[in-house]
Amino acid sequence: MAVAVKNAPGTSATSAFVRPAYVSLLGALYVIVALGVVFKGLPALAEALGFRTSQIIEGTLLGLAMLATAACAIFLGGRLLGQSQEKGVRAGIFVGFVSFLVVLGLTRWASIWIEHGVYHQHWFGAQGTMWGPILTGVVGLLLLAGTVWCFVHPWTQALIVRFEEGGWFHATGYKPLQGLRVRRATIFGLIVLVGAGIYTLISHGTLSRGASDWYMDIPFTGTMSVTALGDAKPWLETAVEQQKAQVRVFDAGKSGLPARQLVRADVFKKSVQTIVETESFQNEAKSTHDLLVKASEGNVLDLLVTINEQLTAEIKRLVDSKELGLNPDVVKNLRAKLDTVQPADVTPVLSDFKKQVAQANKANKLTPVFDLPTGLLVLDRFTLRDINEETNPSRNVKIAYTDDSEPIELDGQPLRIGEVVKTSDLDAAVDAAKDRKLKRIESLRTSNPEAYDQRKREILREFKEPTREDLAPAEGKVQYMTLTLMPAVPFTLPLLLLAATLWLSWRVVNMPAFADFLIATEAEVNKVSWTTQRRLVQDTIVVLATVVLMAGYLFAVDQIWRVSLSWEYIKVLQIPKEQSDVNRSVEQKNW
Repeated sequence: MAVAVKNAPGTSATSAFVRPAYVSLLGALYVIVALGVVFKGLPALAEALGFRTSQIIEGTLLGLAMLATAACAIFLGGRLLGQSQEKGVRAGIFVGFVSFLVVLGLTRWASIWIEHGVYHQHWFGAQGTMWGPILTGVVGLLLLAGTVWCFVHPWTQALIVRFEEGGWFHATGYKPLQGLRVRRATIFGLIVLVGAGIYTLISHGTLSRGASDWYMDIPFTGTMSVTALGDAKPWLETAVEQQKAQVRVFDAGKSGLPARQLVRADVFKKSVQTIVETESFQNEAKSTHDLLVKASEGNVLDLLVTINEQLTAEIKRLVDSKELGLNPDVVKNLRAKLDTVQPADVTPVLSDFKKQVAQANKANKLTPVFDLPTGLLVLDRFTLRDINEETNPSRNVKIAYTDDSEPIELDGQPLRIGEVVKTSDLDAAVDAAKDRKLKRIESLRTSNPEAYDQRKREILREFKEPTREDLAPAEGKVQYMTLTLMPAVPFTLPLLLLAATLWLSWRVVNMPAFADFLIATEAEVNKVSWTTQRRLVQDTIVVLATVVLMAGYLFAVDQIWRVSLSWEYIKVLQIPKEQSDVNRSVEQKNW
C-alpha cells in the first residue's frame, strides 16, 4: 500500500552576505562611493580636462553632469536593492551611512591630538611623520571594526527593523484616501514654517558668511605657504634644494598658470622665463629682466623674492608719481600697506592695487612687470617646524653688536653685526677670547696669586661680550588636503532642508497615530454647519454695529459721571492736578 509522506521543509543555510546587516553595509558603501564620484570624482575629472568651473557655462555643464550621475546612481541603487528586500535593509543603509560619518568625525578628533603631539611634543622623534598617520589609521580601523560589530549584532538589527517599520523609509501611505484636506493643510503649514526659516537664513546672509564648502581636513597633509621669511632664509633655501618645492600661485598675471593652485617649482620658473624673454618686457623693463634672469638660475625662493621686490618697487613708483590719478585716501591706504609688505608675500597690496587701478580705468598704465605671476613658497608643515627650530636662541643667534676693540673671531674671521652664528660656536669663541686675555696675566698666577685673582675678576668684568639678538622664525598659512562633506553650502543646505521638510512632513501625516487624529479632526470639521455668505455678512454687520453703539454709549456715560461728580458743588470725584496734566499738550502745560 502506498503511503504519502510529507517532506519537511529544507533548512538551507543562508549565506552571511545575504543577511540584512551585511546587505545594509554594502548599501552604505554604495552610497559613500556614489557621493564620492558625484562630488569629488566629477569635479576632479573636469579640472583635469581643463574645464574652468568658475565660468557660468562650464560650471552649469558640470552641475548638470553631477545631477545626471546622481540620478543614475539612485536608479541603479534602486534596481540593485530590488522590491523584495528583507526588513531593515533600507533603515540599515541609513544607519550605516550615519555611523560611517560618526566614525570619520571621531577619527578626525583623535588625529587632532595625535598630530598635536607629533608636531609640538615630537612624539616618535624623527619618525613622527610616519608613525603619526599609522597611529591615526589604527584608531580609525578600531573604531570602524567596533562599529561594524555593533551594527551586525542581533539587538542592533532588531532596533533597525523597528525603525524601518515606522515607515520612514517607505512611500506607503496610511489610509491615504481619508482626511486629505487636513493632511494637506498640515503639510502646507510645516513647509511654510521651515520655508520661513530657510528664507531667513538666505536673506540675512547667514550661510554666506561662513565657508562656501563644509569640509574635513585630512590629518598629516598640512602644508605651509610661507608669507614671511624672518631670519630663516638660509635654512629655507636648503630645504628648497633638498626636496621638491612647490609654489601656490595667487596672481597668475599673463602666465596662464592656475590661480590658487599648486604648481611645481620648475613649471613656475618656466612660466616666468617665458614672460621675461618677450620683446616688450626686455624693452620696457630691462633692469628687471636682468635681475629675473639671474634669479631664475638659482632656487625658486630667490625668484619669488625678486619678483615681489620688483613689484613692490613698481607699485611705489606708480603711487608716488600720481600717474594713475587715484583717490588720496586710496593712495594713503596703499602706502600704509607698502610699509608692511613682506618680501615673501606681496599678494595683499598687489590685489588691492590692481583692483583700484581697474576701477580707475588705468590698466593701460601698468608696465610689463605686472604680467609676472606671484605666489608663495609651499613646504611641508613639519619641514617648516624643523626650520623654525633652528631660529631658537639655544641653536642660533644674530650678532646685534660687537666691540671692535676686542674682536672675537669665529673660524678665523671676526664677528660682523647682523651675522647669524651657532650659539655653541659663539659661546666657544667668547670663552676663547676670555682665555686669551687671561693668558696675558698667567705669570701672576704663581708669583702673586692674590693679584692674579683680582686682575682676573677685573678682566672678566670689563670684557664686552657681543650683544645677541633672537632670530625671527618664518611664518606661513597652513592648508590641508580636505574631504568635502557638503559643497556649495549656501545653495546645497537650503535645498537639502527643503527636501527633508517635504519628506518628513509627508511621513508625519502618515504616522498611524497622528494620521488617525487628523482623520478624526476632518470628520469633526465635516459635521460643522457652515453659514451662507449672505448670512455671514449680515451677522458681521450686526456685531460691528453693536460694538460701535456700546462703545459710544459707555463713553458718553463715563463723561457724564466724570463731569457731574467732579463739579465744584459736589466734589465727590477729585482729580489731582498732576493727573489732569497728563492729557494736556506740551504747549498747554505749566513749566
